[in-house]
Amino acid sequence: MGMITLFAAALMCTILSTDSLGSLFTEERISKAPAPAVSTAEGGIYFSRKVGKDRGWSILSVDPEGGDERTEVPFTSGMGEYNPALSPDGGTILFNTYRYGGWKLASRKLGKSSVTRLSFGDGYDTNGVYSPDGKQILFEKSDRSGVDILIMDVAAQKERNPIRDLTASDERVPVWTPDGQSVVFFSDKDGPNQIYQWSEGDDEPRNLSASKGNDFAPAVSPDGTTIAFYSDRAGYADLFVMSLNGSGQVNLTEPLHDSDNKYTFGGRSYWVYKAAWSPDGSKIVFMSRVDGDYELYTVGADGSDLRRITHTTASELTPAWGVSVMP
Repeated sequence: MGMITLFAAALMCTILSTDSLGSLFTEERISKAPAPAVSTAEGGIYFSRKVGKDRGWSILSVDPEGGDERTEVPFTSGMGEYNPALSPDGGTILFNTYRYGGWKLASRKLGKSSVTRLSFGDGYDTNGVYSPDGKQILFEKSDRSGVDILIMDVAAQKERNPIRDLTASDERVPVWTPDGQSVVFFSDKDGPNQIYQWSEGDDEPRNLSASKGNDFAPAVSPDGTTIAFYSDRAGYADLFVMSLNGSGQVNLTEPLHDSDNKYTFGGRSYWVYKAAWSPDGSKIVFMSRVDGDYELYTVGADGSDLRRITHTTASELTPAWGVSVMP
């Protein structure tokens, strides 16, 4: 069995084991205030979940209060559909799919059923996100040499690897800054995983989080001033925020500390963690295991109004947040 096959098998075992855990969460810790009316400007939250007896994931969406659940890309084969991201114009879902015999990037226009394959070649292509102008896709490629960040020209489907020569470490979960001039990602370049920023022409990525824990899965706010990310520095999978220069690091999820949420970065479980900002930058959607399985929560950028928005016995993973526009 090859390394990539083992990688996939390990990931599957990790997720399956979390789905079987019981419900141990006490809901007094989060707001029970009546849900406000949802406006179109608030957008929708997209995520991955196994539906029924499917062996792999589907991509679903809910409104920001957890209602109006819809299946956007149903499970097809293998490990299914994973890691959704919305295009800047709100008309296309970008995601990973296993329908081509291993993780590749694909897209589907909202309101359509056909899927377009975007990446080819060896290795696994995952965690894709559109550039702010929609002309490029930033993603990670995993192969026998490690994990690298690539940039693909959408129209020409040409890939380049601008960071490979700068570091021999693994680089994961890349995201753009809103101006499209920088890339933020996490890497084990300096030991524990940290959050880095890189711009075209830089000799080295810049370590932003510089903590003693593992910091991972960054998300940049719509105004480009703040980064949300996970960290295990307190022994839990906590959601932190910090300024784009790395200052002012604040833990937003201490109220969720629980024996089921204890976490030390390792294995393959980091694959399931993502966070995303609301279109107006006021809230963040993230995941927590406080209820035994992974559920979606939202929290204000200042740590206020912590809410659980999914209540299932399955796991909701890799959330994205955007305003969709049907053709």
